[in-house]
Amino acid sequence: MKSIEITATTLQDSIEQLHNELGGLIKKDLKEHYLTIEPANGSGYIRGMLLKGGISFIQFDINLNEDLKIVFNTPQKSFVNFTYCSEGQIAHAFDDQTERLELETFQTGILSNITSEKNNLYFRKNLQTSASIISVNTAFTDGRIHVINTKLRERFIDDQKDNVAIVSSPNLKIAQRLKQLRAIKQDGVVRTLLIEGLVHVVLALEIDQHKRDLHNIAHSTGSLTRKAMSNIKELSQYLNN
Repeated sequence: MKSIEITATTLQDSIEQLHNELGGLIKKDLKEHYLTIEPANGSGYIRGMLLKGGISFIQFDINLNEDLKIVFNTPQKSFVNFTYCSEGQIAHAFDDQTERLELETFQTGILSNITSEKNNLYFRKNLQTSASIISVNTAFTDGRIHVINTKLRERFIDDQKDNVAIVSSPNLKIAQRLKQLRAIKQDGVVRTLLIEGLVHVVLALEIDQHKRDLHNIAHSTGSLTRKAMSNIKELSQYLNN
């Protein structure tokens, strides 16, 4: 298995590190960084973009010649990561844990580092895999209040004593939006605006799916706290607006 540890602190430098390990061609379109993988290592691309409000987006559309492990160094109690699998399969583990969280097609994994500082992503060789990660930095500040960041912090970080790893129910609407993302042909400012808009829609759908799952759990077992339901409901309404 090939292992790549991302030590960079910016999205651009992270893509550069992947480029150094996987080869290929790298290009930039305003805020988007796009890596086409060297054919000797497989096929496909990895691209990423830093959005406003401490939100970043990275997308994998790859088919590799060997198993791959990517290690991301992540500050504790800062980020909430929404990982979605559109095709194939990916797996996740915190630090050096042997137990992996498997994400099948159309599933979202909600991940937050509370006690761990590393996120390990696993990609299987000879398997066409399409996956995306939307990361929200809940500690981001620019002098303004960002409702999304605040509410996600309340739900997935505050009062948590262990790492958060939640798998949501399958959602085809998210796959459709990500397909639209891959189909964008424009460049420049228009491309950037289209990507930003669709990423926010995907994030809203992922949070809404989590809210639905929580509602189903509460309806069947009555184990959901009122605070959790209230936070997610308020956040969902804000995103819908």
